[in-house]
Amino acid sequence: MEVAIFHYSIKVVSRSQGRSVVACAAYRAGARLVDHDTGKVHDFTRKGGVIYSEILLPSHAPESYSSRQTLWDSVSKVECKSNSQLAREVEMALPKELSREKQIELVRSYIKAQFISKGMCADWALHDRQDGNPHVHILLTVRGINSDGAWSTKERKIYKLDSNGDRIPIIDSKTGKQKIGARGRKLWQRETVQVNQWNSRENAEIWRAAWAKQCNQFLGCQAVDHRSYARQKKEIIPTIHEGFVARQIEQKGSISERCEQNRVVRRRNALKLQLVKIIGEIQDVLLRKADDIIGREKYEHIRTADQRERRSARNYTRTRTDDFKPLLRAAEVSRLTARTDRLSGETKQSTGTSRTDQARSREHGVEKSFEAERTSHDDR
Repeated sequence: MEVAIFHYSIKVVSRSQGRSVVACAAYRAGARLVDHDTGKVHDFTRKGGVIYSEILLPSHAPESYSSRQTLWDSVSKVECKSNSQLAREVEMALPKELSREKQIELVRSYIKAQFISKGMCADWALHDRQDGNPHVHILLTVRGINSDGAWSTKERKIYKLDSNGDRIPIIDSKTGKQKIGARGRKLWQRETVQVNQWNSRENAEIWRAAWAKQCNQFLGCQAVDHRSYARQKKEIIPTIHEGFVARQIEQKGSISERCEQNRVVRRRNALKLQLVKIIGEIQDVLLRKADDIIGREKYEHIRTADQRERRSARNYTRTRTDDFKPLLRAAEVSRLTARTDRLSGETKQSTGTSRTDQARSREHGVEKSFEAERTSHDDR
């Protein structure tokens, strides 16, 4: 799925840059606001492309801050220094595949989860000039709000501690001892810390990752990645942000340098993708050929090893047979001898039985002859 290029930029609106947070809010929302510091009216009601705008506040913020004029007037008053940070601006590209209602729901849920829950006030607007670049501008307050509705401090002083957690004294360079204040109090080193961590650079990665995750949840796929191409290990040249001015130049028929640069980058990326595809196809062919060669070599190796094993088995059998030949021969001789003896015994037994029968027959015959002679003698 092709989605809008991931774009997420974070900027600070500062008075030292000569910027007015009231003017920024009026332009982003396409509204008419008065900067009471300068008395200048910023009217952008005729500005096209502003589809939707809204102010989201934490639960403990005054209800009056739901008015754009009241909110940024209050910010301008509390941020009175010449170098004060007035607001933080976040600009994000929206997925074009989502409907307008889903885009608004996506942005609102993201702002509540990442900013409102931390105590910030958010003034956001959705822009879409029907040029394929729907995006959102979010103005965030940089100062928290106390439970009573008053603006909190940005910074506070704390004692500077050593590695053991003890306060570090201020040493007088002349005496080498700890300095003593006007009222006899010992002086300790102090440092300035932020009351909140909204200015931490780590937040940029957290917010970008959260936006990519939320977009993917609404899209139902892993289509958006907040990481650079280098971090994704993709050999793709990134494009640059063109902006509204560059597109206006293109719409008037001229050529914008930024747009032209992106066109060149896209052509190079397309050629690189084709080259990667061709290389991948060549690799597939080579791998198949290698598999065939390896398969044949493996078959030959297995067949050779099998033949070697069979030859070794035959040699082993022949060797073991030769070793047992004397024993086999002796066993055969013993078997034949025993058989011969058994046959001889049977022969003798049968012979003796015949002779006894013959003797008995002769004796029986003699007895019969004697009986016959005696009978004949008695008759006479």
